[in-house]
Amino acid sequence: MKQGRKKAMRMLKNMLQERRSKPRKVKSDFFDYVLEELERGDTILTEAIALDLMFVLLFASFETTSLAITVAVKLLKENPRVLQTLTVSEEEDEEHESILRNRENTERGLTWKEYKSMTYTFQVINETVCLANIVPEST
Repeated sequence: MKQGRKKAMRMLKNMLQERRSKPRKVKSDFFDYVLEELERGDTILTEAIALDLMFVLLFASFETTSLAITVAVKLLKENPRVLQTLTVSEEEDEEHESILRNRENTERGLTWKEYKSMTYTFQVINETVCLANIVPEST
């Protein structure tokens, strides 16, 4: 597992460096948005954190999506106040409703900017990932 992680991290780093050297005019995927955040420089995002995040997303999408969803459902069942806040709370409803209200095209999917604006939802997702322990440790 450790060798596989090292190989994947090397590949991701090479891809990131390639994108840096040949930036795209139109942002079309997660790499583009990571590069944009890294270039801004006013965030806590470093290249190492970005690479770890990309690995986590890659690993989670292939190996553990069903586990993460199962843990999320279990945790929401055990914590009805969290579920209520996500689905009923005026504050969170306003958070989600404002995203829909401000869209020019209501048919498109969630953007990175919209995702980043959903603070409570983001906290629930992060807590689920932490408690599910779905990613192997880096060494």
